[in-house]
Amino acid sequence: MNVAAAGDEAGPTLGYHPGHAARLVAARWFVLAGDLDAARNVLTDLPRGMVSAPLTMRIQHYTVQAELAFATDDRARGMRAVRTGLGLLADHRSRLGSVESVTAAAAHGVDLTHLDVEAAVRTGRSAALFDALERGRSTFAGTGRVTPPDDPEAAALLTEARGLLARARELGAGESRERERLTRRASRIQGEVRERSWRHAGNAGAVQRPVTAREVRGTLAAGSKGSVVASFLVIADVLRCVRVDAAGVTTVDIGPADDVIERVRRLSADFAMAANDLIPTPLRAAATASLARNLKALDTVLLAPLHADGDLYVVAREPLLSVPWAALPSRGGLRTSVNSYVARGRTHARPTGERRLLAAAGPGVRHGATEARAVGEQWPGATVLTGKDAVTERVRTALATHDVVHLATHGQHDADNPLFASIDLADGPLFAHELDGTPLPGSVVILSSCEVGGSTQVLGGELLGLTSVLLRLGARAVIASVAKLSDELAARVMPRLHAHLRETDDPEAALAAALRDVAEPVPLVCFSSVEGLAAG
Repeated sequence: MNVAAAGDEAGPTLGYHPGHAARLVAARWFVLAGDLDAARNVLTDLPRGMVSAPLTMRIQHYTVQAELAFATDDRARGMRAVRTGLGLLADHRSRLGSVESVTAAAAHGVDLTHLDVEAAVRTGRSAALFDALERGRSTFAGTGRVTPPDDPEAAALLTEARGLLARARELGAGESRERERLTRRASRIQGEVRERSWRHAGNAGAVQRPVTAREVRGTLAAGSKGSVVASFLVIADVLRCVRVDAAGVTTVDIGPADDVIERVRRLSADFAMAANDLIPTPLRAAATASLARNLKALDTVLLAPLHADGDLYVVAREPLLSVPWAALPSRGGLRTSVNSYVARGRTHARPTGERRLLAAAGPGVRHGATEARAVGEQWPGATVLTGKDAVTERVRTALATHDVVHLATHGQHDADNPLFASIDLADGPLFAHELDGTPLPGSVVILSSCEVGGSTQVLGGELLGLTSVLLRLGARAVIASVAKLSDELAARVMPRLHAHLRETDDPEAALAAALRDVAEPVPLVCFSSVEGLAAG
């Protein structure tokens, strides 16, 4: 408390009061030491609500209040502190102007969400655990889409970076040094764009309220019989699943988390080898056999204990988001959807006439143009872009104006800078960053691209990547590959997918039907809302 007294004497600087900060640290230590009376006394010396304090300190204040309340078995008071703190954070995030700044703000609430989950575990009630998980996950992932102001300078920088990468792509095998130079220069420009985006304010509007176990049960009861929501988490190095169906909520212990993580890593390597035509046939055959074994093993470990025989909605973070859930043996022909939190479906004005489709093929995809044309044949009046016509501006416009968008391109997920996940087009890559702030009309987006369905978990637990950005901006569903997908396999599967989608307007059902009779595993996943699954 001597530090607190010294901080009081120094006084606040730019809104930060060192004396208050010291008291919050002291109160947390008293709670950890079990001296709850001392913690309570320290908190009484702080201003009520700390309304003039910085966001970080206010969140910390609610965290300490919750810790003290839970330590004294006053769950009601603890929950009020948790909900108030998370509400404050969600409101703050709704006013930020870029997806990256919104997700970064989640770091302020990490301790609060961990405390909420730990308190729920102690209750022994599965529904309480589900609700705690969703309070944190949806607060971080579910803030409404942001609309930052137009930034001509950022647009010019991205155009320059795209040109550099397009030039690098065209260089021959003997020009690796020049390719590396152009790539490094493009990366520096991307860094400038990221810095600019942090300066913008947004106008996200209302913050989405977390879904509760009771609401999910009601949604499932109104949908297909036997539907299950499976929310995965790790506690004390053990993978667990909170299973929700119309009848109730239960918690299932899956097993050691490290074992599952290792299986997922092997799966990714197997897909990469099986999809590479340059690898000798015997090695590819070995990879395909290993892939089948790992898929079966993951199916046994992850899904068999859940008895999910109908529609399935998986809620998870990495690395489980990299599992091709629809390719697991027990999911053959069944509707399967995935997300990082239980997302509510947004209300969209559905098209009254023929749905508008755009299919575009990027460079270097051996069967890309054929695939795009075959997809276009499934939709009356479709727009198909191939060759030099498939440029970033036309595709970006199509995403904002079309009901179904199919992109047969190469793509990549950038783990270091996930908002620069990209798809290759005639004039260079289209970055996820460029779509930030573009409202999508409840569209279905199909990304026929290698690994572009990947995501990176950033500080605070939120996930970033092209798929998460498209969903945040208003896409009804995104079907994307979470591992290597061969051009030949994509060209066979995609026209079937669109034929079913045109007939049913049901992305989950269309994907299940398209994969039903395919001999080899296909790493396509449908990312969507829980209402989309239950609607089947």
